[in-house]
Amino acid sequence: MLTQFFAAPGVIDLAWGHPDPLLLRADLVAQAAAAALRRYGPDALGYGVSAGPPPLLDWLRAHLGRIDGRVPEPAELMITAGVSQGLEMTISMLTRPGDAVLVPIPTYHLALRILREHPVRIVPVATDRDGPLPDAVAKAAAQALAEGARPRLLYTVPTSGNPTGITVPVERRRALVAAAAACGVTIVEDDVYRELAYDAPAPPSLWSLAAPGGVVRLGSFSKTLAPGLRLGWLTADAATVTRFVDGGLIDSGGGVAHFAAMVVSELTTSGAYEANLASLRASLSARRDALVAALRVHAPDVAFADPPGGYFLWLRLPDGVGARDLLPTAERHGVSYLPGDAFTAGTDLGRHHLRLAFTRYPTDDLVEAARRLGAALRS
Repeated sequence: MLTQFFAAPGVIDLAWGHPDPLLLRADLVAQAAAAALRRYGPDALGYGVSAGPPPLLDWLRAHLGRIDGRVPEPAELMITAGVSQGLEMTISMLTRPGDAVLVPIPTYHLALRILREHPVRIVPVATDRDGPLPDAVAKAAAQALAEGARPRLLYTVPTSGNPTGITVPVERRRALVAAAAACGVTIVEDDVYRELAYDAPAPPSLWSLAAPGGVVRLGSFSKTLAPGLRLGWLTADAATVTRFVDGGLIDSGGGVAHFAAMVVSELTTSGAYEANLASLRASLSARRDALVAALRVHAPDVAFADPPGGYFLWLRLPDGVGARDLLPTAERHGVSYLPGDAFTAGTDLGRHHLRLAFTRYPTDDLVEAARRLGAALRS
């Protein structure tokens, strides 16, 4: 087995936030790899410059200027080995043992796992249908201080969030930025789904709305091109980026994911990246629409909001039905999901919720998955 995905035989497993392998364009990547080697020769295979290869950084600056509210200065941008590596680096470099990290609940469950591997305290932040509540940020920071922990970071996924699919409106974004600044907390913005907005362009990032030093923003090519490239990027104030770039990890290994970055540079400058992204958006949007429509037919008792982008639906089960209790029945009916309590940092807030990913399977399978989930609920 070469990939992380596995599912029980006969089960449509919507727990995995993975793309359909048919959407991963190995032919485009192969062409770009050959082009990078022709253009750069052995320089594409050496230790890369610390911040990342200038051709890709130059394209990214211009690209972010088109899809976000501000163009980063050259010193405010670096290449990472994906969002997970960027998050790990940010926690390692910007926190000390005993610090508090504020986390809106629910949130990405594997970010919680990365946080738990550090000697920091996770403090939940209340949310509503528009995302994290600014007043709750202040309350969580005060709680951390009262418990002897310095509130240092606020991790959030404000655009097509995982697991909820919520995109935080721009006025709420401004209020969050202000609340975090008032508390002396740096926001870590997981912006991985920015380019997978299906109904309208995503609002400006928190990073673009904040004063320098207020936000470390993490982006990635994992969702827009291929997760196996392990390639992402980070924007922050120049001092923070310099601290990251000059750290021992990059000094030892050179620019991270250097060859992958050279390959993606060829894809971007050739126009292949944009063309592939447009096709990807159309395919994923159709899958979202198919699953939404099928759930309304086959599982009308579940409640959810249509996500404007991203990978996921966040379902609220009928009263009295727990997601983890329902799971064995659902799997006997041939469908699986991730229970909501995986995303709630040990609280009970996700007991009646579940997350469905609509990106791995074709539309016919998604319709069948909705039918099976409805049958499991009725049983």
